[in-house]
Amino acid sequence: MNTKNVFSGIFFITLGTLWILKSLEFVTFSWLDFLQLWPVIFIFIGISMIPIKDWIKLVIQILMLAFTIGLLFVSDSDVSIHSTRKYRIEKITDQVIVDEEVVQEVTYKEDSVKYANLNLSISASKVSFIKGVKLFELADSTLNGKGEIEVQKVIKKDKAEIDAELYPVEERNNFVPRFKVALGGFPIWDINLDLKATEGMIDFSAFKIEKLTVVAQASSVNVKLGANHPNVKVIVESGASSVKVQVPKNMKCIVKKDNVLSSFSVKGLKKQEDGTFISTETTKTVGVIEISIAADVSSVDIVRY
Repeated sequence: MNTKNVFSGIFFITLGTLWILKSLEFVTFSWLDFLQLWPVIFIFIGISMIPIKDWIKLVIQILMLAFTIGLLFVSDSDVSIHSTRKYRIEKITDQVIVDEEVVQEVTYKEDSVKYANLNLSISASKVSFIKGVKLFELADSTLNGKGEIEVQKVIKKDKAEIDAELYPVEERNNFVPRFKVALGGFPIWDINLDLKATEGMIDFSAFKIEKLTVVAQASSVNVKLGANHPNVKVIVESGASSVKVQVPKNMKCIVKKDNVLSSFSVKGLKKQEDGTFISTETTKTVGVIEISIAADVSSVDIVRY
């Protein structure tokens, strides 16, 4: 038995399987971290030069391959393998204005806010969202890369206006910051996302989204919506970007587009005479999600879940 061919076969099968699972979003990892593990090549060469039986070499190589894949997944978790490159968030602006007076966050309760408008700009980063106890804050500042954040909150009675910007610093050495943002689950949100060279799974399924505007430039994002508000409006604008929108099956889905897209996929939706796509539910729905796609969008995929 040629152990070299056996290992090569296992390697390419594993690589292809990981590629498929990542494309289908069953697993999450960074190809950048994969490239940063290139010194493993020297280990495999060293194993092949050891004067031991071929089957022992094969076992060691398979174990090393499994260890390398394990590092790949750890690198995308909250505990980064780049422990010496953890960044410190520098809050250039972190100001809270309540009824035209600058206050400290401890002097008022954010959960009294019923309606919130978030204008969030993200550049050259990876971003994810989780449910938090405050209106807007970073959930973790120990991820890969190095980045900065600017935040301003303006609160008037039960309404809040939040302007935030997340971006990498110049000396990031080609490492991409990974921001994890915590949003409050109590208000009804109107969110404007301005994404530049950004990627990530943007999961809003746990939030009460009334309106979502996504402007994506040279980005690859996956937006997941929930069924927490009866009427949701989504506007997608992008240039040379790939945008995927996940819509729950218990929400009626309406898709309107202004042009013929280079790539447009809508599964479970029926095209109407006016060019609008409408879902054909067989079960009871709890609301409507209306998605409007601008003329400059290149690739959009609407998926029901």
